[in-house]
Amino acid sequence: MSLVPASSKPADRVPSLAPDDRPGGAVRDSKPVGPLLIKNRTLLIYLITAPLFFMGLGDTYLWNDEAQTARLGASVLTHGVPLTGTGPDCVSADCSRDAGWRGLHLQIPFLQSYVAAASIGVFGPSSIAARLPFALAGWACVGLAMWLAGLVGAASKDRLLAGALVGTSVYFLLHARQARYYAIAAMFVLLIAAGYWLFLQKRGRGTLLTAGLVGLVLTFDVAAVGILLGLGLHAVTEWVRGRLTVPGLKHLALALAPPVAVLAMWLALTSSAPTRGDSTLSGLALRAIYYPVQFNAHVLPLLVLLPALIVAGRRLLSEQRGQFVALTGFLLAGGVAGAVLPPLYYPRYLIAFVPLTLVGLSVLVGMAAERSRSPRLAVALVGALLIAGVPHKLSHDIVLAVAEVVGVRAGTRLHPPEAWRPVLIDFLGELRDPPRGPVAEVVEHLRAYADVGDAVVALYGVPTLRFHTHVLPYGGLACTTPTDVPEWIWIREPWRTHARSSLALQWLETNVDWDDYELVPLSAPDRKFENRADIHSHVFGNPGPAAPPTKLYRRRSTG
Repeated sequence: MSLVPASSKPADRVPSLAPDDRPGGAVRDSKPVGPLLIKNRTLLIYLITAPLFFMGLGDTYLWNDEAQTARLGASVLTHGVPLTGTGPDCVSADCSRDAGWRGLHLQIPFLQSYVAAASIGVFGPSSIAARLPFALAGWACVGLAMWLAGLVGAASKDRLLAGALVGTSVYFLLHARQARYYAIAAMFVLLIAAGYWLFLQKRGRGTLLTAGLVGLVLTFDVAAVGILLGLGLHAVTEWVRGRLTVPGLKHLALALAPPVAVLAMWLALTSSAPTRGDSTLSGLALRAIYYPVQFNAHVLPLLVLLPALIVAGRRLLSEQRGQFVALTGFLLAGGVAGAVLPPLYYPRYLIAFVPLTLVGLSVLVGMAAERSRSPRLAVALVGALLIAGVPHKLSHDIVLAVAEVVGVRAGTRLHPPEAWRPVLIDFLGELRDPPRGPVAEVVEHLRAYADVGDAVVALYGVPTLRFHTHVLPYGGLACTTPTDVPEWIWIREPWRTHARSSLALQWLETNVDWDDYELVPLSAPDRKFENRADIHSHVFGNPGPAAPPTKLYRRRSTG
């Protein structure tokens, strides 16, 4: 079959999927059953997963990175563009090295700043306003996952599995509920996969592919570079196999040209920010290991992937659904390649590919289940195990054992509390009883007792203080200092030795007489992070991990 883009004939755009011809007798739902609520099971998945994205969204304060997004949104509302800022308004996470041409903040593409600005402009400055549009994008991924699965010919049960896995993946939910670009990037990755699939199936000229790629470039350039690598490698493979002709490659090049041009302009602009030049080959092998191990532990367990590949067998090469599973592998491999380019490694660098990976896994599980006597029961059983995290835990234990034998660092940890308890249970507990840590107690104390415009020097959390209080914060990762002695000092013990945060401590030792300050009696444990999305450092409830009380100092009255 030639995969050259189609002409504009209507027959090419709406081909018959012939679901009854699929192996195992998988058919689309034709008869509504049960009460009105479950006549549309897609709607049911939406309704069940909605609370996981939105419940308690405003019950906690923004942590440092989220507050940075919100402050960039405030800059958009004030100046029209996201500026790094100076003094107490500085949102830098790298001593202003992420500021480029005309003071633009160039560490992250601009789209998240404008999304935050729109929400804050409508609803006012609050945690829920900052997070809401990103949570909506995450929730949209549930529907897009089911739509994409259906687009490639998956049966009803497999589409529902895709939506259920995306909507209950705590690894994804933690990121989707953050006021950061993560969920929007994931949404664009799903649209890109759909657009490219439609292009290959001669059902479009690549418009959706182009739009999705441009959106991803404007959201997270690391993921955009990765997916372009995956698309390019897949297209070349299809050409070598004779499934994509030279004219098809030319049409694909035309579809990719606009996003590549936008990416080139963005990279040229970011070259004016010193931090964007930070990259190193040192630790490349560790970063390359880190992401597959993360996905094995939280997204794509080998104990499900490998048996499903074996059972599906040759149909992976001959069937439409198998071709999509292969495409998912190409795009995920490209995503890993893009994620290892930065010198640091975090789950968020690959989080955009989680929903797409879960769609591919659902399709693969559905194909394998068709070899069983009861495909629906098999899919339901595997889905329940995946949601409970059982194969993830077993797969991770096996990888750790192998890594220990060969002496390779695995580069990840599972969620610390009882490893065999589904992390979804801990996540639901967090929704019921959101954790309270140092940020909550200090913000509320400053709101109650600090005067407007009081200077605060903090070792971490400067954007959070600026967004949630009326004080003027300095220090932290921004490396800013006040012109006079501060009224308040917030010492974060876990950040004392951090290269950038310690600069504020050095300034305090030189410019402050500690006898002029008194310790405020607070009880919150001074944990390093309060609401970070990384699953192994996230605090899921109260009281949370033990730590010494947070240290907030107030200048003694001179009256």
